[in-house]
Amino acid sequence: MKLFLGGLFGGALVMVFILSLISGIKKSEAYQCHRLVDQSKIYKDFYATDWEIDMCKVHSIDLSDYKIKKKTDVKTKRDSSSDPRVI
Repeated sequence: MKLFLGGLFGGALVMVFILSLISGIKKSEAYQCHRLVDQSKIYKDFYATDWEIDMCKVHSIDLSDYKIKKKTDVKTKRDSSSDPRVI
């Protein structure tokens, strides 16, 4: 009986840990999205990557409302076709 209660208690602790971890990740992602919005208000040509835009959509934060460009939309100083490192 003690082994069963110990296993049950240990399983409950593992479940609490996993749920806390998931909750913390969600809060961290939402914070990052709000940070992106704040930075877009400070910096003129601010951009976000595709994964950042997708992450914020999961949290119902639409970055296009804040004129945040996709990284692919940003013009770079060097054209990748002239870069000898690109094959």
